[in-house]
Amino acid sequence: MKSIRTKILVLILGCVVISTATIVFVNVLNAGKRLDEDSFRILQLECSERQQLINEVLLSVEQGVNTIYEYAVSIMPEGDQVWENEELRDEYLEKVKEVALIAAENTEGAVAVYYRFAPELVKDNALGTFMVKDDEGIFMPHEITDLSMYDKDDIEHVGWYYIPLSKGKPTWTEPYVNKNVDIYMISYVIPVYRDGKTIGVVGMDIEMPLIHEKVDSVKVYDTGYAFLMNHSGEIINHDDCPHGTIKEEVAGDMDKVKKQVLLSAENSEVVPYKWAGEDKYLVAQQLVNGMYFTVCVPAREIDAPRVDMIRYSVLSVVIILAFFLLLTALFTSALVRPLKKLTANAERVAASDFDVDFSCKSKDEIGVLTDSIHKMVDSLKENLDQINNMAYYDALTGLKSNAAYSKIIDELDKQIKGSRAEFSIYVMDMNNLKKMNDTYGHKMGDTMLCDAADIMRKVWDEDSIYRVGGDEFAVILQNSVASQYQDDIKTFDGEVDKFNKANDKYDIEIQIAIGMAVYNKGRDDNFNDVFRRADNFMYEDKARKKHL
Repeated sequence: MKSIRTKILVLILGCVVISTATIVFVNVLNAGKRLDEDSFRILQLECSERQQLINEVLLSVEQGVNTIYEYAVSIMPEGDQVWENEELRDEYLEKVKEVALIAAENTEGAVAVYYRFAPELVKDNALGTFMVKDDEGIFMPHEITDLSMYDKDDIEHVGWYYIPLSKGKPTWTEPYVNKNVDIYMISYVIPVYRDGKTIGVVGMDIEMPLIHEKVDSVKVYDTGYAFLMNHSGEIINHDDCPHGTIKEEVAGDMDKVKKQVLLSAENSEVVPYKWAGEDKYLVAQQLVNGMYFTVCVPAREIDAPRVDMIRYSVLSVVIILAFFLLLTALFTSALVRPLKKLTANAERVAASDFDVDFSCKSKDEIGVLTDSIHKMVDSLKENLDQINNMAYYDALTGLKSNAAYSKIIDELDKQIKGSRAEFSIYVMDMNNLKKMNDTYGHKMGDTMLCDAADIMRKVWDEDSIYRVGGDEFAVILQNSVASQYQDDIKTFDGEVDKFNKANDKYDIEIQIAIGMAVYNKGRDDNFNDVFRRADNFMYEDKARKKHL
């Protein structure tokens, strides 16, 4: 006959076993789901950060070409005399060449820059400017390609010219080897037109090895990596597809991979796929030039934390069962408490609440897991802060950006619907920025924009000022006193006058038109109703100040 003590011990031990097994199962299931979500989020963040770095290079090329294009169009002589008068034409071309050289020298990865006239426009079939970076990193004049020597579909020689013209808009080419200079590159080209007539093209070439280097530098988990796919579905810069040739063992996977890349880029989500017989996950985002940047990692590495957690949990149960009943009960209590806290914290993190106390006195697997998740959350929060800062602040002036402006508009519209709105808006527009850009260049124009921003900071709190467009600004004041509005405008105009009197950096006066409107609950249905009134007042002020 078994003793009562034995029965109690068996009963308690059974309860301990069942309770421990239940707790472990529930927490492993819940934490495993969170780990998968966090792993996918890490993969998405890595893809987003790296895509942004590559886009910065591509956008700098677009900015450089846009600068050359805008300058070339702005100084282009009227009529057709520029094409008939060789001296006038050469003078015009030399001015554009100077700006093109500056743009290319300040663009990472640029290997060539050009402004090419249409052959039907001039007698000389190869007229324009073409500068190529030499081995010492200096842009030197290069022989201009004679378009008449090649067919229009000869991509490697003249695709950079005919493809943008056929599309009639700014265009990124596919990666190609330019046979004129024997460089593997991609090109960004803008067609130039005037009065319906083709003038030519402005373009810049960037070396593909720079893009490949940024892609190859991606390392995720142990063996995760990145690759590129163009919008035609061709895999670029992948170890299993050297020089565009697909290895036999993965040829059958290619079509499925292409579909998953497009699916991930369209829905911004992590998707599964199979490559060379191995289960993997990928996340893809489209670059500004149309290519798809993809980060992938084996499924076993994504699942590894969950497998380890299950292994540690099972081991913990075995150890618990080996101890005396009292120790088992105490140890179970000690095990459950931090797991519950960790689970609760994980749920808060999943709900985007990052202000969580992850302190844990335990030094076992739970402590290691807690510390790992804590570090991961800190890294995630830091990355999100960086992304938000880049998105919501203007890089030139330091003021809040157009994205931040759109966000506050949405918030104010919600307040208006809830009858909680109380705000005013000042709309401002600079009058002399184009004159400054045309006279002294865009660098001095940027200086003028920064000076205007500093003037605004003297009148309003920096957090309420937004750079809405190139020379357009807005100030949004919430819960402000109505009597201060006209005083603010007088103060602002006074600060502008004070700056112009003391300014010795340039001889063009800063002139900023300003208009203001206050939200009227019985009159305005949304933010745009208030904005339109302020904008109308601004244009009245603009017309008045232009005649001063």
